[in-house]
Amino acid sequence: MPLWTDPYYPFAINNKMASKPIVVDVTRSAQNFDNEIAGLADIITDFRDRNVEQICDLGAGKLRNTLFLLREGFTVCAVEHDLTFQRPQGHERLAKAKRFTRFNYVTPSAFASSDAEYDAILLINIVNVVPSSSDQDEIVAASASHLRKGGLLVWMSHYGEPLYRRGATNRMRIPVGNGTGYFYNLGKQYQTFVQEFSIPEIRTVIPPSAFHELRQLNVRFHHAFVFERR
Repeated sequence: MPLWTDPYYPFAINNKMASKPIVVDVTRSAQNFDNEIAGLADIITDFRDRNVEQICDLGAGKLRNTLFLLREGFTVCAVEHDLTFQRPQGHERLAKAKRFTRFNYVTPSAFASSDAEYDAILLINIVNVVPSSSDQDEIVAASASHLRKGGLLVWMSHYGEPLYRRGATNRMRIPVGNGTGYFYNLGKQYQTFVQEFSIPEIRTVIPPSAFHELRQLNVRFHHAFVFERR
């Protein structure tokens, strides 16, 4: 089953910087933010103008963006691993989201095998934390297959954040596809991964055969776009 259906990515790497084997847990990238990501409120205008009702928050983390969209009146399906909601804040946020009748939650494997279709899909700091170019492509392909014609794809990925700059913390470089990513939390039981996509790389990852670029967004420490499903 494709599409990031298991949260763990083991790597057989011998490097003096890593005192333990590298095993990336993608759910460790879900931070404890209180509010929605910057720039998401601006996209609400696009959603209203295009009569967006059904939204999929793919890689929803601890539901910071899902809860915001629910409060704005949208119907939201959050796609996330069960492991995220076994942690205290994830558990608490899931309970809050379940109070909305317009909320649904599915695992990545259930999403990959479903035939659900959405008016908009969020890919917010999700493709760039998956340390596999094939799974990155699977995530984008699945987004295309679950998005109605004319639907919107929102992409945001970290770029230049202080945490990820050289010297801010120990990291290990790894080639991913045609780009470069980094392992963090070296020496701990599980690591995290981040890849900084350049704008040309994003436009390569999002296939022009499936998506038309509508506009680029101004979001601090991120590259962000709105694409339209052809």
